[in-house]
Amino acid sequence: MVRFIGVLLIGLLTACGNIVVSETEEKAAQSVLEFYGGTCQQSKGVTSTDGVTNTYFELEMSNSALLDSYASMLEMPASNIAFLFFSNLKDDRTKYTQIKVKINLTTGESYENTYSTKDLVEVESLIPILAEVSDKIKAHDYEGFRALFVQEEETNVSAEQLQSHCAPLDSAYGNIDQTQFQGYAFFESEQDERALVHLAGIQIREKENTPISLYIDRKSKGITTFKNKF
Repeated sequence: MVRFIGVLLIGLLTACGNIVVSETEEKAAQSVLEFYGGTCQQSKGVTSTDGVTNTYFELEMSNSALLDSYASMLEMPASNIAFLFFSNLKDDRTKYTQIKVKINLTTGESYENTYSTKDLVEVESLIPILAEVSDKIKAHDYEGFRALFVQEEETNVSAEQLQSHCAPLDSAYGNIDQTQFQGYAFFESEQDERALVHLAGIQIREKENTPISLYIDRKSKGITTFKNKF
């Protein structure tokens, strides 16, 4: 049984109150507010459980219409909130082992999760694959796109199949300008228990934006599955 030993609460902050955090932490929290809107209560502290100590920064989001629109899949924006904050911490990121996120919807429902900064560093190293995929699609380099798949999956997908999937989206929604990261999730494959990560993004297009999901082997860094939905 895991025993809770203790929690030291360092401070509680609000988006429009007096900020008693570092300038870097303030800017990192502001990057989250600029993305999602609403308000953000912030706190930081230390937890100790069975001799394992973690330092954390917590963001509690409320009154966000954008987050309300994700009510059925809050795990995705929650992970993005953690990543947005962590990726903007710069040198301050070494101060924390965890980023905690809580989302309060206007319906009264809430969602919360804790994200390891070690995992966030791994996600940061994988996000460029989203941009690389979009670049291959923009260049109509479907052989290059195919080469990004893990070897066993690469043999099951052809450049022609990728083109037949991607080209109609380009025609309907316009060319891709850039890809914006939206969140992630770690999980294991049900077939072979392989460690995978789901990277979710939005492809910013000329006419209408489209979702993109990449499922990536965490060991080989190769793509196992590509979809245009979350």
